[in-house]
Amino acid sequence: MLGRTRDDAAGECFDKIAKMLHLGYPGGPIVDRLAQRGEPTAIHFPRAMLDKETFDFSFSGVKTAVRTHTLHRTDTQGAPFFHDDTFWPLPVSPEWEKQRNDILASFQQAVVDALVTKTLRAVTQSEARAIVVVGGVACNSTLRREMRLAGEDRGIPVFFPSPILCTDNAAMIACAAAYRYHITPQYYHERDFLDLDAQPNLILSNVNGC
Repeated sequence: MLGRTRDDAAGECFDKIAKMLHLGYPGGPIVDRLAQRGEPTAIHFPRAMLDKETFDFSFSGVKTAVRTHTLHRTDTQGAPFFHDDTFWPLPVSPEWEKQRNDILASFQQAVVDALVTKTLRAVTQSEARAIVVVGGVACNSTLRREMRLAGEDRGIPVFFPSPILCTDNAAMIACAAAYRYHITPQYYHERDFLDLDAQPNLILSNVNGC
């Protein structure tokens, strides 16, 4: 483990931004699609912790910056697109759609910049020979493109699972369970019953070397 998020995970941040702008859930695919219609350099949102030696991430700052920026957006007559107290949207207009897409593209670029920069820094320190990108955000088209380009520039191969395997952790959990099942004696496979409590902080690598 070289680094982790200090607050919101990247995918969680996509979901929260989409919810904030009343775009629906899950937010990742929606933000990715609408961001393609926006300008990723329109707004400079923060890239937290890029100047620190740690490989950890922080995305709560960019989420707050998006909220603050959005609440100050107005139309050509100076009328706000959102009510300040409830963050409830006024009727959608083409003018707001353009600003919204720029916000999403700029937000997405800030997250991708952080992920790519920190990953390449970790590759250099650890002398890794390849990059594998997994998880829900691995579906993001901008991340896929920029991580591959960065890998090509460094001569490092970059691998992404098929998008269908990036939408949920179910495949990973099933794989861990399959290993656990096969390494126990055939006459005694471990079993649990419906009263088993959830333990969200279990570490998969502890499953007998899986």
